[in-house]
This record gives sequence, C-alpha cells and structure tokens, in this order.
Amino acid sequence: NKIPLIIHNGLMDLMFLITHCHDPTLPESFEETKATIRSYFPRIVDTKILAGEYSDSIIKGGKSDLGSLFNVITSEREMSWITFKAPTISNGESSQQAHEAAYDAYMTGCVFNGLCDRILYQENGL
Repeated sequence: NKIPLIIHNGLMDLMFLITHCHDPTLPESFEETKATIRSYFPRIVDTKILAGEYSDSIIKGGKSDLGSLFNVITSEREMSWITFKAPTISNGESSQQAHEAAYDAYMTGCVFNGLCDRILYQENGL
C-alpha cells in the first residue's frame, strides 16, 4: 500500500493499536515493535518529526505541539493549493476543539500539507 499514515506524535497511538488489534503484549524489543507496526502501516509520516527535522527555522524555532504548528501554518497567507474545510458537528457548525479526533485529524492534515509546502519551497530555493 502506497498511501501513508499521517500522524502527529503518534507512536503511543500506534502501540495502542498493536496491543488491541494484533497482540496484547508488545514485542520484547523496540526494533521488533517497529517491525510489527510497519507490517500494518508500511508508510508512516509523523508531522512532529517532520517539523523538527526537515522544516525551516520558523517552524524549528517554535513549539512543536499540534495546535502551535497548526496556528503557524494556517496563519500564513497562502497555506497551499489545497483547500481544507474544518470538520462539522451534527448541527452543521464548525467544531474547533483540539483533542477531539476529527479536529485533530483535520489539524494534522493541514500541518502535513503546510510542512510539505515549506520543505518543497526551501529545497527549491523559493
């Protein structure tokens, strides 16, 4: 499967999934745990790592929690050529609360997209 799993600081979430969907006991070593995770999710991108290791000085110099990265990236004039719409709750209103699954997924997608744009611009000298 070539579709990546995009997470933000999601190692614990992945280990939770493994212990609840694969085997209740994690493997003995961290290397074996990573191999098990990769057997289910061969392509994983963690936006916290992406921000800290590969982005520009503005991102690297700031906070790396999801909300802070989201605020920096979405405050820029032209976030991307992709338009995102915030998730809505049952009455049709936008729900902008961090730590709710749908909104965290939305923020993670926006952060991933914004970081990719920044990294591409940086690599191409734009």
